[in-house]
Amino acid sequence: MISHPLMKENVFPAAKPDLTIGFLLMNHFTLASVADLVESLRFAADESFSSRQIFCRWEWMTCDNQPVTASCGLSVTPTDQLDFSKPWDYFVLAGGLLEETRDPPG
Repeated sequence: MISHPLMKENVFPAAKPDLTIGFLLMNHFTLASVADLVESLRFAADESFSSRQIFCRWEWMTCDNQPVTASCGLSVTPTDQLDFSKPWDYFVLAGGLLEETRDPPG
């Protein structure tokens, strides 16, 4: 499970961020492509390299709100429920193995 001391409790300031991104992770998603994108967002989200989501905010979601496992074996727990009605600026679908993408849970 990915864990960080800033997850959820103190991550989001009262002000609306400039950019919001939802990540929908499918089981056996490819971690490298997701990690490359979120690392760029992480650096852009804070002016002091403290990994705070100030200027940019993102959430990890899954189809059934249960943890998923990346193709490398890393387990990721969702930080929010899947909700397409939220005003996301961008929404990323992180797929992986074809059989998992063709027949998602839920």
